[in-house]
Amino acid sequence: MGARQQRGLHPPSPTRAHRFFVLFHGLEGSSDSHYARVLMAEAKARGWFDVVPHFRSCGGLMNLLPRFYHLADSAEVDWVLRRLKAQHAGPVIAAGVSLGVNVLLRWLWRAGT
Repeated sequence: MGARQQRGLHPPSPTRAHRFFVLFHGLEGSSDSHYARVLMAEAKARGWFDVVPHFRSCGGLMNLLPRFYHLADSAEVDWVLRRLKAQHAGPVIAAGVSLGVNVLLRWLWRAGT
């Protein structure tokens, strides 16, 4: 759950046509990182819905599963982006910082893009 939801602030629900800006954070980062807050504020100011998925154990909850993320694990990126694209007709733009860039590039390479 993102920091904004933890504070009790809920944005309006997106329609199928809304645009999404997805940011994959850096190692030990989260939706509450300074760079994430700044980038998401800019996206929102431009009319985009912001999404900052937390890599396992980076969002305040410890990962108790036997599987943990690593710098080449792009399965979660694939799941997030495909799910957003399937549920919304508008554009989905993704960016990353540090670890997030590496994982996003790995996903692009695996997707053949």
